[in-house]
Amino acid sequence: MASRTYTVVKQQDIVYLQNITLDAEVSQNDTITVAEFDSSQELKSLLVVNKSSGAEITATSSLNVITITGSCTNADVRIFVVGVKPQ
Repeated sequence: MASRTYTVVKQQDIVYLQNITLDAEVSQNDTITVAEFDSSQELKSLLVVNKSSGAEITATSSLNVITITGSCTNADVRIFVVGVKPQ
């Protein structure tokens, strides 16, 4: 048996994703910072649902900050988020 050498052809870091479900009361233009996600990475998926009507409320994200853009006032919502878990 001989000890062999090798050549690295490709090396890639593995990104760990996690999903979180949040409950919040929000109004239009409110922001929520989700500290459980890496603040240097964009969120991968986002869905905001009004708990009383089931209607989707539009929202955007920048890094780990969610901004409610849909028209609502003190809406009780459930937020589903997928993002990069901090290393």
